Amino acid sequence: MEQLATELEGLRLLRFDRDTTRGRDGHRRLLERFAAGEADVLVGTQMLAKGMDLPAVTLAAVLAADGLLHRPDLRASEQCLQLLLQLAGRAGRGERPGEVLVQTYSPDHPVIRHLVDGRYEAFLAEELALRRQGGMVPFGRACLLRLAGPSASGTATAAAALAERIRPAVERAGWVVIGPAPAPVARVAGRSRWQLLLHGPSRVTEGAAPAETDLPLPPESDLRRALPPGVSLTIDPDPLEL
Repeated sequence: MEQLATELEGLRLLRFDRDTTRGRDGHRRLLERFAAGEADVLVGTQMLAKGMDLPAVTLAAVLAADGLLHRPDLRASEQCLQLLLQLAGRAGRGERPGEVLVQTYSPDHPVIRHLVDGRYEAFLAEELALRRQGGMVPFGRACLLRLAGPSASGTATAAAALAERIRPAVERAGWVVIGPAPAPVARVAGRSRWQLLLHGPSRVTEGAAPAETDLPLPPESDLRRALPPGVSLTIDPDPLEL
């Protein structure tokens, strides 16, 4: 935001994020100021992409879209395209046509291609084919093991030891162990976070709900007892977020 003000002297800016929209009706009051013409540009986070009807807006811009494209999550591409399409829908809602600018180092990425052509269904068909080929969810199963502890090195060591402990049983079942690796948000509330991702075929019959007991893991109580003091373990079968 400071860079914009420096490069384009006289440009009136408003910031739209968690900090500036705190308090009762914070979102509504800030949007009303922008709609009333108090600013030329609204700069904000992903919050800007959803549910805003501002007919005077004719330009939407995304900076550093690659951070969304390359998140370590199976659903990263799907969620990124949804978000970009939502943002594109904020521009040109009035009589004047809109324009969308996306800054990326990956212009040939399927997400960017389908953002340009607007063919969300085609993207989903391609994504589904890739997942089927790789045996990934929903054609396979995943399980996320999250570890948290006060020390980064201690938690990393515990995660590595846990990976070696479960690897034989996991591989006998035809699954793979990915990691350990730092969690995308590596530290929360003063605790270091590491994780292991298990990925493999489902042994559940089609149409039945998967069960935690189908996972190729020792009893959870045995895994917890093997951890050093202060390190916690959370097992998330079929996680929605990786």
